[in-house]
Amino acid sequence: MASITTRVNGTLFVQFAFPANRRHTIRLGSTAGTDAATVKGHIEELVDAAKNGLTADPETKAWLRKLRGGQFYDKLAETGLVPRVARDLTPKLADYLDRYIERRTDVKTPTKKKYISTRNSLCDYFGEGKRIDEITPGDADDWRRHLIAQEKGHGRPTKSKRPTGALKAGESRSENTIRKHASVAKVLFSGATRKKLIPENPFADLPSHTQANADRMFFVTRAQADAIIEACPDAQWRLLFALARYGGLRTPSEPTLLRWSDINWDQGRMTVTSPKTERFPHGKCRVTPIFPELRPFLDDMWEIVGTRADRVITMCDGKSGAYARTMFMKIIKRAGLTPWPKLWQNLRSSRQTELEDQFPTHVVCKWLGNTPKIAHKHYHQVTEDHFARAATSGAAALQKAQHFSVATAPNGSSGEEDNRKNQLENECLPLTGINNLAEAGIEPARGLPPTGF
Repeated sequence: MASITTRVNGTLFVQFAFPANRRHTIRLGSTAGTDAATVKGHIEELVDAAKNGLTADPETKAWLRKLRGGQFYDKLAETGLVPRVARDLTPKLADYLDRYIERRTDVKTPTKKKYISTRNSLCDYFGEGKRIDEITPGDADDWRRHLIAQEKGHGRPTKSKRPTGALKAGESRSENTIRKHASVAKVLFSGATRKKLIPENPFADLPSHTQANADRMFFVTRAQADAIIEACPDAQWRLLFALARYGGLRTPSEPTLLRWSDINWDQGRMTVTSPKTERFPHGKCRVTPIFPELRPFLDDMWEIVGTRADRVITMCDGKSGAYARTMFMKIIKRAGLTPWPKLWQNLRSSRQTELEDQFPTHVVCKWLGNTPKIAHKHYHQVTEDHFARAATSGAAALQKAQHFSVATAPNGSSGEEDNRKNQLENECLPLTGINNLAEAGIEPARGLPPTGF
């Protein structure tokens, strides 16, 4: 039999013996219900059923189902009166993503920011309490369609500062942005599949390879580059721009790591440290020429700082990641130009396009630290100069051909007339000897030699 006891402070406890020689005391919490007598009755039913090898009545079973997973049920299970319930080890979405991102100490800060951006998007759509094993490939498709339809600014609400991944109002995401989110989601959930928390990656089939977007390509001409250099406030800004436009460096990451000890003045070369490719074999640094267009800006900066500075570009120290971009946009506008898409990458793209007009692709890719496949997809551009040179060379070739035709024609006739005459003769050639055909048909009569064929 079970009994209810009350302590001095008013706390209720239920006591019962199970097995018969062992007595248990369990505090009645809110999860057990407010009616202590009801709890006592259900426990007595469970004790009687266990002693007699029977099952509890339906009402007691329903009561237990409500308690499953709670502390009171766990205390009953510790006595052996009810079976233990295996704890669900499948984490909730926000908990899993936060732990995964925290553990990824091998990635750099920009990559971690992309992880956080996708994390926020997933939690906004599915809910932070969603179990990760409840997300299906169909749910992943719905999330992608949501990203396509969602306008910027309709994400999670903020009080002051937008969180990582939040979007400005009035705009929509590009296809490549959505593909990047899908790529990161694959990475985030690949950790769950490897730990056997989920049977499959629900985001595995989403398109995630970024596509080349010709609309965002922009070739910065020499005239535009000169105007920007004139608008730069000091020698360091002029050098930073020159390193991007004429050196082809990934900006601002590579110029800010460049040291004066990396400059080989005698050989006209410099060693560039590349954070983006350091994870690849031999990708930590590369040697690139000091191009003639770049050399004057390096000389000017060296005359100013000399041996007093270790690094070449120091103006971004202690600034936010957006500092260089924000200032560069102001310089472009000061030069009377309109900022173009992908400000820094299109400077690098412009330089690669120029260099490949003079040097083989594999050489230029070695200097700039990419591959022919990547260069063809994201860097090569068709410029106005290409059209002008093609039109000029085409006109010169036509003029040369006409000159050759006139020079080789017989006296008193033009090359065009002779060519037309030869064409007509060739067209009539199969008809020669037509009068020698036998009356039997096209084939010559037996015993007669074929003529005209």
